[in-house]
Amino acid sequence: MSTVAAAVGGLLCGRVALAQTPPAPPVIADASASSEAGLPSLQQVVVTTTASRATSSTVEKSASPIVVVTSTALLRTGQQNLRDALADIYPSYSNLAGYQGQQGEGVKVATLDGLDPKDVLVLVNGKRRHKTALYLNGEAPVDLDLIPVSAVDHIEILKDGAAAQYGSDAIAGVINIILKKDDEGGSATVGYGQYGSSVGTFTNLKGRGGVGQFDQGFKLGDGGGFLNVSGSVDVHKATNVYGPYPLSSRIYPLQSDGEPSALETSLSRYRQIEGQPAVQDYDLGYNAELPIGSDVTLYSFSTLAYRYSQGWGFFRTAISPQTYPDVYPNGFMPEFESAEYDYQPVVGLKGDELLGWKWDLSSTYGVDNGKIYTDDSLNASLGPAYEDIHDFYDGRVVEAEWINDFDVNRDVETGLFANPLTISAGLEYRRETFSVDPGQWASYADGTFVWPAGTLNAGIAPNPGASGMDGYSPQISGSWSRDVQAVYVDINQALTDAWNVDLAGRYERYSDFGGVPSGKLATRYQISPAVAIRGTASNGFSAPTLQQEHYALSTGGYTTDPTTGLLTQEFTDLAPPTSAIATALGATALRPEHSTNFSLGLVITPVEGTTATVDGYIIDIRNRIIETPTLEGSTVVGLLQAAGFSNVTEAEFFTNAAHTVTRGGDLSIVHLDDFGELGRVKWTLASTENVTSVVSLAGIPPALANSGIAWSSSIYSELTQYYPKNVTSLSGHWIVGKVDLDLVEKHFSSTNYVSPSGSELDQHSSPAFITDLDVGYSLTAAARLSIGATNFFNKRPNEQTPSAIKYGSVPSAYPVYVWYAPYGNDGGYYYARFEYSW
Repeated sequence: MSTVAAAVGGLLCGRVALAQTPPAPPVIADASASSEAGLPSLQQVVVTTTASRATSSTVEKSASPIVVVTSTALLRTGQQNLRDALADIYPSYSNLAGYQGQQGEGVKVATLDGLDPKDVLVLVNGKRRHKTALYLNGEAPVDLDLIPVSAVDHIEILKDGAAAQYGSDAIAGVINIILKKDDEGGSATVGYGQYGSSVGTFTNLKGRGGVGQFDQGFKLGDGGGFLNVSGSVDVHKATNVYGPYPLSSRIYPLQSDGEPSALETSLSRYRQIEGQPAVQDYDLGYNAELPIGSDVTLYSFSTLAYRYSQGWGFFRTAISPQTYPDVYPNGFMPEFESAEYDYQPVVGLKGDELLGWKWDLSSTYGVDNGKIYTDDSLNASLGPAYEDIHDFYDGRVVEAEWINDFDVNRDVETGLFANPLTISAGLEYRRETFSVDPGQWASYADGTFVWPAGTLNAGIAPNPGASGMDGYSPQISGSWSRDVQAVYVDINQALTDAWNVDLAGRYERYSDFGGVPSGKLATRYQISPAVAIRGTASNGFSAPTLQQEHYALSTGGYTTDPTTGLLTQEFTDLAPPTSAIATALGATALRPEHSTNFSLGLVITPVEGTTATVDGYIIDIRNRIIETPTLEGSTVVGLLQAAGFSNVTEAEFFTNAAHTVTRGGDLSIVHLDDFGELGRVKWTLASTENVTSVVSLAGIPPALANSGIAWSSSIYSELTQYYPKNVTSLSGHWIVGKVDLDLVEKHFSSTNYVSPSGSELDQHSSPAFITDLDVGYSLTAAARLSIGATNFFNKRPNEQTPSAIKYGSVPSAYPVYVWYAPYGNDGGYYYARFEYSW
């Protein structure tokens, strides 16, 4: 392995190493084994390699590194949604690390190569997918959980910068989800799964749940039309990884004699629930085409989803200033809930003859509409008169995208080469909208109540708003939009039978920050029948999301006054960069991130049944958007008071501050063995190494030059240490008779979290081996029963250090597991499934 790494490293400045492909390999060398193994061959036709969705290539002949994942491989992960299935198959696509905030309790997203989730462009049938409306620590990526797995024929992952072909967000790559086109037959799947263990005495917190999926194809007309309908239901309970409240931390007031209350030991100390949320997810989808003439086809596809998610906030003790003892004598734990309606219909026409051009005209409208709630809580600032209000409507967030595309392509005989020149071009108009509607008055109101003399918290004013997550006030609500126009051209020429070159250029203009050009050069040369070399060079960009530009949030907390010893209330505002608070501290409007991407790779087929690919890459991102450290201190307070904000003591905002370089590479060796009566085995050895370094961080705004505020080591950790530098897997897919077995052994390198609040809260996840297993038995040609496990041996990550537990947001005794393990902290997930097709 080190020899390969050194060779590729020499090509890419000595910093490229090995990389992974799926544990259940999505790409194989032998086409004859494809249908039996449920996996595609290198001859798999793909459409994600060129700007025009009407042209195609193959995995083997693509000038850019691309991976194909089949629906069979997704199903045999045992996972209940598309995101988890894809992350389990393709480790470069990993779930976002760490705690994602209150709304992140209900929505989980993933990232490619450890870059920001918004830097991965997601397409469905080649059309841009809309983003989530929910706020996930500054991110607003596409939510794959709302696409039914049963609708998917296969997924194409373009592991290369592609902004010149597809526009904003394609810095890390492109995920193109291709829907099923069957005009007859169908399938259904039912399954049950849960985690092997949970922490504490809570019941039903092992993520127990069931999944049901179906798809059915129908013929439309007599000219080759089809309608494929699909759906899925995923209902599962929450999980918990938090230990008990330690006896060193009081939950109840002291007795009159100064001794701890007997309730401290007579009742359970397990008070905090933190893990994966409880979810009810109902998804529908269809994909249809209908020829309406000799060369014109009407097509449409859509998804429609409803999801209810519920998680918990931090436990409030019976002695908290936020707690009314007569309402919650044992303290309380707020519940965070979201109810989302999500849909995206697409309709279009395509044809083969428009003045000699193939053409495609389409329009799509995607919406994510989320209502947010905080239940089982209080707004203690309103006083006892409002203590009967426990459930709060916090407001609504809506993200919408209207996208219109016109694409054309044709072959032109130039006479310069034996093969024609392929020209693709297109226009796009996109309107993006983000809105925040206010919640009910009690969810955000700032009352005047102060705990009176003689009470435990005398003199303290409780935080305003619903405790845990306050609602959106009219002051931070609103609606924002922007228009985007784009034009692109892509030309492809086979210079010889062995050498192919692709050149693309795109220009996009945004109404909020102006125009952005991008370009890409890709080439592939077949050195010999067994060896081909490929490489790309491109520049790209990722526009700031409307959430990053306009989302506002105010959170309150307490500090101890060093003079009086009393708790003092303070507020931190996440302020939009162009707001009065942010501009008072020197913020400026966000600009797009800019990237430069290079890749170089080999495709090797040394003998029949064996294929190796190795691709190295460099991704240089400038103006990368990150959140400032907490801006606080006398200079900050003075500037804010001068601007008229006397009650805001701390602030944060997003800024184009980081310049990072990510160097990595992907290596895959796939070999097929045929043992006759003992069956066939497909082996895959895969490895990835991905290293991100921080070149520079822009200075703190000049207005704060003498404040002592600086970037801490936590931001370096966030950009470079949250994800493992190396993931290596060895997998075997064995089919013998009616039995099939998938066995995957993965190794993850270590990860680190450096806390902005001090080294006492740092977290470290040690290297780990994880085993996945799926065993299936074909009851008939149409029916299959399987059992399996992700993380078969129930491996948990490190427990947090004593200091991290002591100074954490919620006191806890062991066990408390770290949050930054790439395989999660819930342990093993075990499942059984029954599949039937017709």
